[in-house]
Amino acid sequence: MKRTEIERIERELKRVEKREKKAQLRDPGDVTPGAYIERLFSLYRYDVNEIFNTQTDEDILEVLEELKENLPEKKQMDVLRKSIKRTGVKQRDRAYEELVSLMSG
Repeated sequence: MKRTEIERIERELKRVEKREKKAQLRDPGDVTPGAYIERLFSLYRYDVNEIFNTQTDEDILEVLEELKENLPEKKQMDVLRKSIKRTGVKQRDRAYEELVSLMSG
């Protein structure tokens, strides 16, 4: 083997080790804002105009409770806005207000 090939293989091995080390350090209970956005988006039932189940779905309420425990308030509001925006509904403000009232209530 040429020296350049050996060095390339060594670099690739270091990358793999680094990824594995990061994966081990990451706490499985540590949920990122992106994961919350995805979870909320998957729970919404909506059409072009509005999200229907923000007030009645228990799964959404559970996710909101987890969100309150695991993220600071600014990130919580960002997660709500981005998950609603992802649906593409026209009445975003109404859905946002309903979710915020659930979190505070």
